[in-house]
Amino acid sequence: MKKIVTSLIVTGLLLAPVAHAGETLTEVKQGAAFTLSGIAGAVVAGPAGLLLGGIGGAWIGDQFKKADQLDSASSDLAAANGQIDSLLLELNREQAELARMENELQQQMQANLARLEFEVMFSTGDDELQARDHQRMDMLASYLKRNPELKVRLNGFADPRGSDEYNNVLARFRALSVADALYQRGIEKSRVSLFYHGAQQSTAASGDYDAYARERRVNIEVYSDETGLAQSH
Repeated sequence: MKKIVTSLIVTGLLLAPVAHAGETLTEVKQGAAFTLSGIAGAVVAGPAGLLLGGIGGAWIGDQFKKADQLDSASSDLAAANGQIDSLLLELNREQAELARMENELQQQMQANLARLEFEVMFSTGDDELQARDHQRMDMLASYLKRNPELKVRLNGFADPRGSDEYNNVLARFRALSVADALYQRGIEKSRVSLFYHGAQQSTAASGDYDAYARERRVNIEVYSDETGLAQSH
């Protein structure tokens, strides 16, 4: 009997999976469970016990595998929950910033007797709104919807570099970008007046790049018919 057991132990160890670099710990557990259960079965009931023990070992190994899979799934779920929490935190920050900007706009309007002026700035040769500008358009459109008596005047500008024809076109497209952003947010075209100005309106000294940057803009003037337009710059 001892010889049989010894033979089974050696055979079981030879048959047990070896943990190579690419194999998982779960596979090693399954192989070890099968071998040890087979040995235990053989000790208790001879060859029949070996068969039963092997079956029992396979079942135990399967439980090891399921347990490891459950641990992995739990880890993935925890990571996903962490990402969701991070996204919700970022969304709350964005909403808080939008509310702050809208409140600031309302305060400025009240301080200026329902008359407001602010600017949207552009990069050299560019007429596209930036992400922060879209937030401001959200805020402005929301305010205009709550105050249907208010109107908007847009004045597009360009710095003096390049031909006057080019600068007129660029200034126009900058004003159109702001206007289109308001239209897309439900503001009627009848409430928006659009103007554009080329290099002849520039006051920047030649080579003054800071002054150039200030002239790449669209002035946004919000007003009511009762108070009139804010003074243009």
